[in-house]
Order: sequence, then structure tokens, then C-alpha cells
Amino acid sequence: MKMVQWTARKWQFGYTIEYIPLLIERLQCTAPRIAELIKDEREEILGKRHGDKWSVKEHIGHLTDIEELHTGRIDDFRNKAAILRAADMSNKKTYDANHNQYNATELLSEFIKSRTAYIKKLKATPPHYFEIKSVHPRLKQEVTLTDILFFVAEHDLQHLSRMSENLNLRLP
Repeated sequence: MKMVQWTARKWQFGYTIEYIPLLIERLQCTAPRIAELIKDEREEILGKRHGDKWSVKEHIGHLTDIEELHTGRIDDFRNKAAILRAADMSNKKTYDANHNQYNATELLSEFIKSRTAYIKKLKATPPHYFEIKSVHPRLKQEVTLTDILFFVAEHDLQHLSRMSENLNLRLP
């Protein structure tokens, strides 16, 4: 079954602050899910690409690479920016990082550190900042920080699905 491309997805936002605990829980579940996916897998399998699709290691590294963007967007809301900072849709940082040269558990450890810092900053953000609206630069629609939490959780899910897909394509 073919999965919808990230950039082709349609978004409906409007998440209120009552969703924050649920969304933070989803964000905290990404690392354990990755750990479950990679346990008992050989490094060469985790570093294998299928065609032009990223390896599992590249997906893990990418999630770490963009935590800086997510954290920066908290600052954008705190500073009441009219437009959120833009993502690098070319993923240059991920391509340049050569994540396949690293051990998958090391990559996961780096992701856990960056995600923990992100969650800590979210929890330290006063509630009224979660209701401020700003324009998402690629989607061209107003979002709140709560909406962005949903967006990040869905981005995680997109990559988790791609990792699962990669592992299901592996050869013995």
C-alpha cells in the first residue's frame, strides 16, 4: 500500500490547549517506538537504503536534525512572530550528516537527548503561548503552538512508518 507523501498531506488544525498532554505523550512515544523497531536488527540492515529511500538510520538522524527547528518554533510563538521559521525542505543537514556511519543506538540516544530538551522547553512554556497564532510558512495557514505539536507528532509518525516500511523490505 502506498503512503501519502509528507508534502502532499492536507492539514486541519484547531487544537486547543486541552490537547497538550495528549500531544506531549505522543511526542514522548517516538523514541520507545524507534527502540522497538531497531532492537535485534543488524547495523547493515538499519543502514540499508532501498532505491532512493532513506535508511532507518537516516530517518532517526533526520528526526534529531529537525529538533532544532521545532525548538526554534517555540521561540517564534513566544516572540509572537507573524510567520514561523521555515524548514529546509531539501533536508541538507540530514544528507550532509552521513548518519549511516553511526551506530543506530547512538543515533537514537542523540534523538532522545534532543527530544527530551524539546519536551522540557514545552513544559516550561506558559499556557497562553499555546494559543497564539502564527503562519506556517509552507502550509500558508495560521497555526497555534498546540497545532504545531500535532504537526510534529504526525511528522514523527510519518518517519516511523517509513522506518517500518524499510525494515519490511529487507532481505534475509
